[in-house]
Amino acid sequence: MLFFFITPPKRIVNQEVKKSRIVILYETYLPVLLKNLN
Repeated sequence: MLFFFITPPKRIVNQEVKKSRIVILYETYLPVLLKNLN
């Protein structure tokens, strides 16, 4: 039972971490791409 309660939040946290990493990638690469295009 405890295992069941512990695992879903970890998955949710992992998803949030992935989302934040993707956002950081976009924030860093998009300006560079825009500058290169201009």
